[in-house]
Amino acid sequence: TPADLQSAAIDHSATDPKMEPLEGFEPPTR
Repeated sequence: TPADLQSAAIDHSATDPKMEPLEGFEPPTR
């Protein structure tokens, strides 16, 4: 479902530094 894909994208942006973080999402390293 679209919600699952969105959750996966957020999860990847948090674990993969090569991916650009989503708008409004702050990486845990900041």
